[in-house]
Amino acid sequence: MISWKKIYDSNNVFSGYRTSTIDITDQKKAELKASELANKLKIEKEIAEKNSLIDSMTGLANRRYLEQRIMYEYARMKRNWSNLSIIMIDVDFFKLYNDTYGHVQGDICLKTIAATLRSTVKRQTDLVARYGGEEFVVLLPETDKYSASILADNIKTNIENLEIEHMTSTISDYVTVSIGVATFTKDCNVNCEDLIQKADFALYEAKSYGRNCVSHI
Repeated sequence: MISWKKIYDSNNVFSGYRTSTIDITDQKKAELKASELANKLKIEKEIAEKNSLIDSMTGLANRRYLEQRIMYEYARMKRNWSNLSIIMIDVDFFKLYNDTYGHVQGDICLKTIAATLRSTVKRQTDLVARYGGEEFVVLLPETDKYSASILADNIKTNIENLEIEHMTSTISDYVTVSIGVATFTKDCNVNCEDLIQKADFALYEAKSYGRNCVSHI
Protein backbone atom coordinates (compact mmCIF):
# COMPACT_ATOMS: atom_id res chain seq x y z
CA MET A 1 0.00 0.00 0.00
CA ILE A 2 1.47 3.35 -1.07
CA SER A 3 0.47 6.67 0.44
CA TRP A 4 1.75 10.14 -0.31
CA LYS A 5 1.34 13.80 0.62
CA LYS A 6 2.45 17.06 -0.93
CA ILE A 7 5.45 18.90 0.53
CA TYR A 8 5.79 22.70 0.56
CA ASP A 9 8.85 24.80 1.42
CA SER A 10 8.92 27.69 3.87
CA ASN A 11 7.49 30.01 1.20
CA ASN A 12 4.56 27.64 0.68
CA VAL A 13 5.88 26.61 -2.71
CA PHE A 14 5.20 23.01 -3.75
CA SER A 15 8.46 21.09 -3.68
CA GLY A 16 7.42 17.46 -4.15
CA TYR A 17 5.81 14.46 -2.51
CA ARG A 18 6.60 12.42 0.53
CA THR A 19 5.70 8.76 0.04
CA SER A 20 5.51 5.71 2.27
CA THR A 21 4.87 2.05 1.60
CA ILE A 22 3.45 -0.69 3.80
CA ASP A 23 3.51 -4.39 2.99
CA ILE A 24 -0.09 -5.55 3.39
CA THR A 25 0.38 -9.03 1.94
CA ASP A 26 -0.62 -10.77 5.18
CA GLN A 27 -3.64 -8.48 5.56
CA LYS A 28 -4.86 -9.23 2.01
CA LYS A 29 -4.35 -12.95 2.51
CA ALA A 30 -6.44 -12.78 5.68
CA GLU A 31 -9.18 -10.81 3.88
CA LEU A 32 -9.21 -13.30 1.01
CA LYS A 33 -9.41 -16.21 3.43
CA ALA A 34 -12.28 -14.52 5.28
CA SER A 35 -14.10 -13.89 1.98
CA GLU A 36 -13.66 -17.51 0.89
CA LEU A 37 -14.95 -18.69 4.26
CA ALA A 38 -17.98 -16.40 4.00
CA ASN A 39 -18.79 -17.73 0.51
CA LYS A 40 -18.39 -21.31 1.72
CA LEU A 41 -20.74 -20.69 4.64
CA LYS A 42 -23.26 -19.04 2.30
CA ILE A 43 -23.21 -22.04 -0.03
CA GLU A 44 -23.53 -24.46 2.90
CA LYS A 45 -26.48 -22.46 4.22
CA GLU A 46 -28.20 -22.50 0.84
CA ILE A 47 -27.66 -26.26 0.57
CA ALA A 48 -28.97 -26.78 4.09
CA GLU A 49 -32.06 -24.69 3.38
CA LYS A 50 -32.69 -26.60 0.16
CA ASN A 51 -32.19 -29.95 1.86
CA SER A 52 -34.61 -28.98 4.61
CA LEU A 53 -37.33 -28.81 1.94
CA ILE A 54 -36.44 -32.04 0.11
CA ASP A 55 -37.06 -35.64 1.09
CA SER A 56 -33.60 -37.16 1.23
CA MET A 57 -34.60 -40.61 -0.02
CA THR A 58 -36.85 -39.81 -2.99
CA GLY A 59 -35.60 -36.33 -3.91
CA LEU A 60 -39.18 -35.04 -3.91
CA ALA A 61 -40.39 -32.06 -1.93
CA ASN A 62 -40.96 -32.95 1.70
CA ARG A 63 -43.98 -32.37 3.91
CA ARG A 64 -42.67 -29.07 5.24
CA TYR A 65 -42.36 -27.55 1.78
CA LEU A 66 -45.69 -29.02 0.69
CA GLU A 67 -47.48 -27.31 3.57
CA GLN A 68 -45.84 -23.99 2.66
CA ARG A 69 -46.93 -24.34 -0.97
CA ILE A 70 -50.48 -25.29 0.00
CA MET A 71 -50.79 -22.05 1.97
CA TYR A 72 -49.51 -20.05 -1.01
CA GLU A 73 -51.71 -21.79 -3.58
CA TYR A 74 -54.76 -21.55 -1.32
CA ALA A 75 -54.34 -17.77 -1.08
CA ARG A 76 -53.81 -17.54 -4.84
CA MET A 77 -56.93 -19.61 -5.48
CA LYS A 78 -58.98 -17.22 -3.33
CA ARG A 79 -57.62 -14.20 -5.20
CA ASN A 80 -57.94 -15.52 -8.74
CA TRP A 81 -61.20 -17.49 -8.65
CA SER A 82 -59.26 -20.54 -9.78
CA ASN A 83 -59.44 -24.23 -8.85
CA LEU A 84 -57.00 -26.11 -6.66
CA SER A 85 -56.76 -29.90 -6.61
CA ILE A 86 -54.85 -32.20 -4.29
CA ILE A 87 -54.07 -35.83 -5.04
CA MET A 88 -53.08 -38.10 -2.16
CA ILE A 89 -51.48 -41.45 -3.00
CA ASP A 90 -50.89 -44.42 -0.73
CA VAL A 91 -48.99 -47.58 -1.71
CA ASP A 92 -51.28 -50.54 -1.07
CA PHE A 93 -50.15 -53.02 1.60
CA PHE A 94 -46.70 -51.47 1.79
CA LYS A 95 -46.03 -52.89 5.26
CA LEU A 96 -46.54 -56.37 3.81
CA TYR A 97 -44.17 -55.45 0.99
CA ASN A 98 -41.48 -54.43 3.48
CA ASP A 99 -42.03 -57.56 5.54
CA THR A 100 -41.75 -59.73 2.43
CA TYR A 101 -38.92 -58.10 0.51
CA GLY A 102 -37.06 -56.14 3.19
CA HIS A 103 -36.64 -52.43 3.89
CA VAL A 104 -33.87 -51.93 1.33
CA GLN A 105 -36.12 -53.19 -1.43
CA GLY A 106 -38.93 -51.14 0.08
CA ASP A 107 -36.85 -47.99 -0.30
CA ILE A 108 -36.10 -48.91 -3.92
CA CYS A 109 -39.82 -49.36 -4.51
CA LEU A 110 -40.62 -45.91 -3.11
CA LYS A 111 -37.85 -44.31 -5.19
CA THR A 112 -39.23 -45.96 -8.32
CA ILE A 113 -42.72 -44.72 -7.55
CA ALA A 114 -41.36 -41.22 -6.89
CA ALA A 115 -39.63 -41.22 -10.28
CA THR A 116 -42.87 -42.35 -11.93
CA LEU A 117 -44.79 -39.54 -10.25
CA ARG A 118 -42.24 -37.00 -11.49
CA SER A 119 -42.53 -38.27 -15.06
CA THR A 120 -46.34 -38.40 -14.95
CA VAL A 121 -46.87 -34.94 -13.44
CA LYS A 122 -45.47 -32.75 -16.20
CA ARG A 123 -46.44 -29.13 -15.45
CA GLN A 124 -43.75 -27.08 -13.73
CA THR A 125 -46.39 -25.34 -11.61
CA ASP A 126 -47.44 -28.66 -10.04
CA LEU A 127 -45.72 -30.07 -6.97
CA VAL A 128 -44.98 -33.70 -6.16
CA ALA A 129 -44.13 -34.36 -2.52
CA ARG A 130 -43.53 -37.26 -0.18
CA TYR A 131 -46.01 -36.77 2.63
CA GLY A 132 -44.61 -39.46 4.87
CA GLY A 133 -43.92 -43.19 4.83
CA GLU A 134 -45.55 -44.62 1.70
CA GLU A 135 -47.81 -41.61 1.13
CA PHE A 136 -47.31 -39.04 -1.64
CA VAL A 137 -49.16 -35.85 -2.52
CA VAL A 138 -49.52 -34.01 -5.81
CA LEU A 139 -50.53 -30.34 -5.56
CA LEU A 140 -52.28 -29.04 -8.69
CA PRO A 141 -52.90 -25.28 -8.92
CA GLU A 142 -55.54 -24.12 -11.41
CA THR A 143 -56.75 -27.67 -11.98
CA ASP A 144 -60.41 -28.66 -12.05
CA LYS A 145 -61.99 -31.92 -10.94
CA TYR A 146 -62.01 -33.47 -14.42
CA SER A 147 -58.33 -32.79 -15.13
CA ALA A 148 -57.27 -33.93 -11.65
CA SER A 149 -59.20 -37.19 -12.08
CA ILE A 150 -57.52 -37.90 -15.42
CA LEU A 151 -54.08 -37.33 -13.90
CA ALA A 152 -54.92 -39.53 -10.92
CA ASP A 153 -55.98 -42.36 -13.25
CA ASN A 154 -52.74 -41.95 -15.21
CA ILE A 155 -50.71 -42.14 -12.00
CA LYS A 156 -52.50 -45.32 -10.92
CA THR A 157 -52.02 -46.93 -14.32
CA ASN A 158 -48.35 -45.93 -14.67
CA ILE A 159 -47.46 -47.32 -11.25
CA GLU A 160 -49.33 -50.55 -11.93
CA ASN A 161 -47.54 -50.86 -15.28
CA LEU A 162 -44.19 -50.86 -13.46
CA GLU A 163 -45.06 -54.45 -12.53
CA ILE A 164 -43.17 -54.35 -9.26
CA GLU A 165 -43.75 -57.80 -7.80
CA HIS A 166 -45.85 -57.91 -4.62
CA MET A 167 -46.69 -61.53 -3.87
CA THR A 168 -48.32 -60.77 -0.50
CA SER A 169 -50.76 -58.16 -1.83
CA THR A 170 -54.36 -59.34 -1.64
CA ILE A 171 -55.49 -57.37 -4.71
CA SER A 172 -52.73 -57.81 -7.29
CA ASP A 173 -49.50 -59.61 -8.08
CA TYR A 174 -47.86 -56.21 -8.43
CA VAL A 175 -47.53 -53.01 -6.39
CA THR A 176 -50.63 -50.84 -6.67
CA VAL A 177 -51.79 -47.55 -5.17
CA SER A 178 -54.98 -46.11 -3.76
CA ILE A 179 -55.63 -42.48 -4.64
CA GLY A 180 -57.84 -39.76 -3.17
CA VAL A 181 -58.54 -36.52 -5.02
CA ALA A 182 -60.05 -33.34 -3.64
CA THR A 183 -60.81 -30.20 -5.66
CA PHE A 184 -61.47 -26.77 -4.17
CA THR A 185 -62.76 -23.45 -5.51
CA LYS A 186 -62.76 -19.87 -4.24
CA ASP A 187 -66.19 -20.18 -2.68
CA CYS A 188 -65.38 -23.38 -0.74
CA ASN A 189 -65.81 -23.24 3.02
CA VAL A 190 -62.68 -25.28 3.75
CA ASN A 191 -59.88 -23.71 5.75
CA CYS A 192 -56.38 -23.91 4.38
CA GLU A 193 -55.35 -26.24 7.21
CA ASP A 194 -58.11 -28.70 6.26
CA LEU A 195 -57.29 -29.14 2.57
CA ILE A 196 -55.04 -32.15 3.14
CA GLN A 197 -57.64 -33.68 5.43
CA LYS A 198 -60.20 -33.57 2.62
CA ALA A 199 -57.79 -35.32 0.26
CA ASP A 200 -57.01 -37.83 2.99
CA PHE A 201 -60.72 -38.54 3.40
CA ALA A 202 -60.97 -39.20 -0.35
CA LEU A 203 -58.02 -41.59 0.01
CA TYR A 204 -59.79 -43.34 2.88
CA GLU A 205 -62.79 -43.83 0.60
CA ALA A 206 -60.57 -45.34 -2.10
CA LYS A 207 -59.22 -47.81 0.44
CA SER A 208 -62.70 -48.66 1.67
CA TYR A 209 -63.76 -49.39 -1.92
CA GLY A 210 -61.14 -52.14 -2.09
CA ARG A 211 -57.90 -50.24 -2.88
CA ASN A 212 -56.18 -49.95 -6.26
CA CYS A 213 -58.70 -47.29 -7.28
CA VAL A 214 -59.32 -43.52 -7.36
CA SER A 215 -61.88 -41.68 -5.24
CA HIS A 216 -62.75 -38.01 -5.82
CA ILE A 217 -64.67 -35.69 -3.51
